[in-house]
Amino acid sequence: VTLVHAGWADQIEDGAYRLSLHAVRMGQAALEQAGLGERSNHILQELVHTVHETASLAVLAGNLVRIVKRVEAEVVIRAQVRVGTSLSLDNSSSGRVLTAFTTQEYRDLLQRNGATLAPDTLLRTVKRQGFAISSGKDVPGAQSIAMPIFDPQGICICALSIVAPAVRFDGERYLPALLQAAEKLNALLSGRQIS
Repeated sequence: VTLVHAGWADQIEDGAYRLSLHAVRMGQAALEQAGLGERSNHILQELVHTVHETASLAVLAGNLVRIVKRVEAEVVIRAQVRVGTSLSLDNSSSGRVLTAFTTQEYRDLLQRNGATLAPDTLLRTVKRQGFAISSGKDVPGAQSIAMPIFDPQGICICALSIVAPAVRFDGERYLPALLQAAEKLNALLSGRQIS
């Protein structure tokens, strides 16, 4: 059985393949089961309202990162990255967070399966500081900052990010609001009171 026959991939006109909408639905279902689904909307909306940029949740999807939830900013110029978009593990802020906060064994597995990861020194820095900034190479003209979101057992299940056009990206300005939103999402997942 191929990924196309199983409904996980579609062949497009130029002969290349892309993940199907089934993969996006599975990512959304995973967030729902993790308790983040619709309950996270108000937290993402608050974050967008505070920083006036777009916020996303992303998960690992094979050797890539997949955007599974997004709240768009109400601004004229914004980064055009939609739910279902794939990002690299090495260049995207979400990919850097998701790989920095997984186990070395899982990083080794990703690499054996052909994934390109950010250098170990960068991943250690991401883990130490608790956030990552993208290289700007995945989506030309856009840059992002991301933080990990943990399940009740302390496992990073997704990354929360803010993405903005590179010309106005200001990670330092976004960091306090991103941290506050990440803390609220982590509290939501662990059943703690959200302040």
